[in-house]
Amino acid sequence: MDVGNRILVLGLGNRLLSDDAAGPIVVDRLLDSAVTVADDAVIVRDGGTMGLSLLPEIQDAWGFVAVDAASFGAPPGTVRVFEGADMDALLVGSKKTAHEVALADLMAAAELSGSRPGRRALVAVQPVSVILGMAPTPAVRAAIDDMVIEVEALILRWRADAGRAGVAGAAAATVSTPTEGRPCAKVIPIALAPCRAGLERSVMNEISSLLERLVREPDLEEIIDLGSLPIGEAGREALIARLGSGEVDAVLSLLGQTRVRETGYAGVWHITHLADDRRVLSEQICVTRVPGILLAHGEDIGIAAERLRSAITPGDTDR
Repeated sequence: MDVGNRILVLGLGNRLLSDDAAGPIVVDRLLDSAVTVADDAVIVRDGGTMGLSLLPEIQDAWGFVAVDAASFGAPPGTVRVFEGADMDALLVGSKKTAHEVALADLMAAAELSGSRPGRRALVAVQPVSVILGMAPTPAVRAAIDDMVIEVEALILRWRADAGRAGVAGAAAATVSTPTEGRPCAKVIPIALAPCRAGLERSVMNEISSLLERLVREPDLEEIIDLGSLPIGEAGREALIARLGSGEVDAVLSLLGQTRVRETGYAGVWHITHLADDRRVLSEQICVTRVPGILLAHGEDIGIAAERLRSAITPGDTDR
């Protein structure tokens, strides 16, 4: 696969919320599309209700297509393509669903890191209903074919444009210009300050969404890798300070040192992995009831039981 020419297609939405399932349904259809099957640099994924964990995939993409049910003031079932600046403008407007917020946060984070895909588009359908329901409404169901066609058309046109422009043109499409959000080095300290604050807020929104999922899914364990986010040391410290401290603070010694600290929000954990020389290897926010790293595994418990029994003398059992 030519990663430098990769196009990522993400179907967004919740399959259990009637018209919100449009994105995932389109992805199902695209998996068998002649256009996507013939191009091994096209990655088609069900992004679900997504989150910042998808940022690395978007950063690695030459082109990005989001497929979603989104409100843009058109009659129900209307399909529209928002490309480039039009997509950006739509995402900064009013957002109705959690994944519309998450998509806006993802694109803002990609812009901040200077890796927002030069080719980007949102293929959207105007929903009728996004309440609990096992199938889309008739108007949106009838629009699925058109959404598939629009995604295929984008892929073919982008490939054709890159081919006509040649290698130099294709490379240029992957680089954001200063007006698209990649400031020159001298401007970074000033230009990124408000963006980092926005990204910190985006991470808090992501944590909030994951906590809501944890209420419904008790076995959930989701990780946000702080090292992959372009928030800088000051932004990281501000985020950790906002999360506060809880009652649990555990240190594990295994191939270095791992600190697992409960934040001020039950179910939200701050985990730091250190090397033997105290270098930070990774730093994460984990949303779960109890991080798996703290749980004793069945095999270890069995070994411990045998060791303890061996350590007990006959005299001990008689006391």
